[in-house]
Amino acid sequence: MAVKIPFRNPQTDEIRTVKVGWSWTLFFFSNCFGLPFFFRRLPKWGLLFLGITILGNILQVMLVPNPLGFSLSGAYIGLAMWMGLKGNEITAKAYLDKGWVFAKPESNAAEFARSKWKIAEPVKEAA
Repeated sequence: MAVKIPFRNPQTDEIRTVKVGWSWTLFFFSNCFGLPFFFRRLPKWGLLFLGITILGNILQVMLVPNPLGFSLSGAYIGLAMWMGLKGNEITAKAYLDKGWVFAKPESNAAEFARSKWKIAEPVKEAA
């Protein structure tokens, strides 16, 4: 069973959830011009994958019989696997850096996510 962690934007009260663990979306679709990253509001990662996709397509057309195409494909598969593994963590940390907070900071799921993603405990205010 997947553990989904809700994040809340304090200014707008918008809620977004991030799954702890493997991201099938990023694994399969990050090569679609980086669109999943733009949807997750990660424009730097989106632009990186957009550039990789465009460069890969240009090289594939220019170097069809060349073994360089196979090594680029292998590198891309490796990068897609890494994003599948780390993409949700990157998304969660980006949300926190942009001011989002855990919607339920004291929940077991939030504790699990903090330990899995190596995120420091929130500072508790003195009473």
